[in-house]
Amino acid sequence: MNHYLTLAAFGLLAGAAIPLLRTGSGAVAVPLLYCSLTAQYPPDSAMHRLAMHVAVATSACVLAATAGVSCRDALRARIVSLRQAWPSCACAATGALAGAMAALGCSPFRLRLLYVLYLAALITLCALRFDRLAQASAAHAILPPRRPRRLPAPLDAFAVLAAGSLAAGAGVGGGAMTLPLMQRRERSPQCAQALARMLAATAGLAASVVYVAAAWKQGRQLGQWQAGYIDVSAAALLTAAVLLGMRLAQPFSDALPEKLRVGAYMGLLLAALFKMTV
Repeated sequence: MNHYLTLAAFGLLAGAAIPLLRTGSGAVAVPLLYCSLTAQYPPDSAMHRLAMHVAVATSACVLAATAGVSCRDALRARIVSLRQAWPSCACAATGALAGAMAALGCSPFRLRLLYVLYLAALITLCALRFDRLAQASAAHAILPPRRPRRLPAPLDAFAVLAAGSLAAGAGVGGGAMTLPLMQRRERSPQCAQALARMLAATAGLAASVVYVAAAWKQGRQLGQWQAGYIDVSAAALLTAAVLLGMRLAQPFSDALPEKLRVGAYMGLLLAALFKMTV
């Protein structure tokens, strides 16, 4: 019971952080699930040994659902269309398939190390650009130059592939890479954010399919509510809590000053890094 209460409480916080801090749920979901599973199960159990795989897979599933809801709203508001999004979504899905397969072949230690390196790189970039971010913050706290030049088509496609692979392997949205790419395409801020969410939803869905299909036998050994490496009960609870937190915090999305928003986001990343390294 304490396990699910913890997931619900932190899921609400993660959902509120999406509009308030303009971040994704992966920075909270992966450390939360990993720490919760390692504390709940004994060290010699299969769930304890594979806690990182379960955390990443479940986070990817939550990401697909929550980002998908945001995409639906953007499509209804005609901020973005499927016609302009599907080529990039196909690249992101292809990268996610490769990233998820690579994650399945990684040891739990290497997968945890990948996530720690991702957090460290994101914190470093945020610190280097803190002053700029405080003046012109955008989703995931990573901004391109003021007058970004569009990347050549092959390089742009490769970057989307890499972002999809990262999203699948670390259980995050990859917005630190995809949002600047969308802005380099001279999209409006609303359109760029909507496209970045569509890429995150596509990558999360593709990764979830791999984590279910390729690890179905392992999942049967982990517990009753496992679909491959995805903890179905935890994913459902986190998804509901995140969506509720997003809905409750949305009216206050512009309430925080930019410096406070960026500082709080960096603090969240530092807390996640601390929990993953101790």
